Amino acid sequence: MKIKTVLLCPNCGSADLYYENAMITGVVYHCKKCDYIGPVVIEEDLDEADIEQMKNSKKVVK
Repeated sequence: MKIKTVLLCPNCGSADLYYENAMITGVVYHCKKCDYIGPVVIEEDLDEADIEQMKNSKKVVK
C-alpha cells in the first residue's frame, strides 16, 4: 500500500488545510473547518485504507 503524509489541524483534526503566504514569518496554515491559523500542524503518515476511513468519518471533511 502507498503511504502518504497528511497534514492535520491541531484543533479539530481536519485535513482541510491550505497554505497562507506569511512572507517574513514563515509557513502559516489555515483550517477551513475551524478557522485555525498558525504554523503548527500535525504530520501523519497514513496508508490508503486510513485515508479512505478518514474521508468516510465525520471527524475529517475532505
